[in-house]
Amino acid sequence: MTQVLERVRGLISREFNIPLENISIDSKFSDLGLDSLDAIEHAIDLEWEFGFEIPEEDALKIESVRSSVECVIKQQLTCT
Repeated sequence: MTQVLERVRGLISREFNIPLENISIDSKFSDLGLDSLDAIEHAIDLEWEFGFEIPEEDALKIESVRSSVECVIKQQLTCT
């Protein structure tokens, strides 16, 4: 989980130009100044970063760093 968390944090930092130290597992996108369109963009970037497709119903639930990490882990477990 730690590796996934660090990759997700780095992705968010690069995507939205947010300092890495401001992003924790408990950060909600709204707290980071992101809106629903940013969340959709992030879901697409997660797909590219981790190499799998996120079902739309799961993508709509991604609203925080924690939910991003959980989504990635769920997808990885499904693929193995």
